[in-house]
Amino acid sequence: MNIFESAGRKGTISIFASVLLISVYTIVTYQLQFNDTGKLIQQIIRFLLTILLMYFLFKGKSWAKITLTILFSLGALLALIALVTLPGPAKIPASVMIFIYGYAIYYLNFSIYFKAYFRYLQVKR
Repeated sequence: MNIFESAGRKGTISIFASVLLISVYTIVTYQLQFNDTGKLIQQIIRFLLTILLMYFLFKGKSWAKITLTILFSLGALLALIALVTLPGPAKIPASVMIFIYGYAIYYLNFSIYFKAYFRYLQVKR
């Protein structure tokens, strides 16, 4: 693994940790506010599917990259809508979500480090 591939691996792990942390934050704050067990099960399944998609991306699957890009785009769009409709203090988490999802979209599709790492993963298969 060369320096670009190594940097791509570290960056990918950082992006995924950020996405998972914002997901956990969303789940916890929703549950604290509404205490909805049915929704909790749905959110846990979504969280586990996100981890599964990330696993397939680490295996070098192109479809996982496309799927994550689409889902991050939808998440950023919904956070943008929330940013407009939510009251003052609630705008901060929405802004963080927009930033994290936006950077994840950029990183997965345009970063030279991720491209090098993804190429390495596909050759390694």
